[in-house]
Amino acid sequence: MDEIQIEVTNFQKKPLPFVLHKNQKSAVDGFYTNWHLEIEVLLTLEGSETVFVDNAAYTTQPGDILVVNSGKIHTGSNTDWRHHCLIPSMEFLSALGINATALSLQPLIRDPELTALFLDIVKQSEDENPYRQALTRVSAERFLLELYKRYSSPSLFTGQDKKSGDFAIAVQVINFLRENFAEDFPIDDISRKIGITTAYMCRCVKQTTGMTIVEHLNSIRCRAAYHYLTNTDKKIHEVAALCGFNGNSYFAKTFQHIMGVSPSEVRKSKDQ
Repeated sequence: MDEIQIEVTNFQKKPLPFVLHKNQKSAVDGFYTNWHLEIEVLLTLEGSETVFVDNAAYTTQPGDILVVNSGKIHTGSNTDWRHHCLIPSMEFLSALGINATALSLQPLIRDPELTALFLDIVKQSEDENPYRQALTRVSAERFLLELYKRYSSPSLFTGQDKKSGDFAIAVQVINFLRENFAEDFPIDDISRKIGITTAYMCRCVKQTTGMTIVEHLNSIRCRAAYHYLTNTDKKIHEVAALCGFNGNSYFAKTFQHIMGVSPSEVRKSKDQ
């Protein structure tokens, strides 16, 4: 399904060392899944959004800051949501003394002072003066330094685990999974397509993302199933088959483990 994306940002072509999307409205009809090496910081402006980061769910309200740490799969499912989005380059963070792959940020943050600092980045970017870019950059630096000072902790995976070559292989693997998650295929098919050994491929994905290929596949399948359960009237066993699960019991067990609720509970909440 084409809603699942590997995001790659070319910061060399940007006037500032970060991407700032302002007042964005989620325009995706259904679920979407993104994954990239850079961190992503979202500030909710209107509405509410439930975002799954790896296997945890976070529901944001206006004023909340949601952080997607380096290399984390993140999925959303709602469309009635407006937000600002900041994606700093790894080089920008490194220049501030921040190793984004060695540190993890608290995902859901409710901090009025940090929210005000985020809003100041947007304000500086919109002011019409000859120093706009410099002031916007300074505001972003202030926000990111305060963010990491208050809410960071050591990551389980260091920057050495996320080499560019390994990351490129992980991108290819996850692209294959998102394009073929509804099919039944052996993992060896992926390594043959990429042209490397299965053992090396599995090691690249695990060391880069902290998750195995099977964990990624089940996560993508369960998020697709969540979309179908909440947005269609398909029966649960039909959803399981549509998302590549062989057997209703395995689907129910895996869905419960990853999503934290059973498929039947999700369906009941839709019907209420």
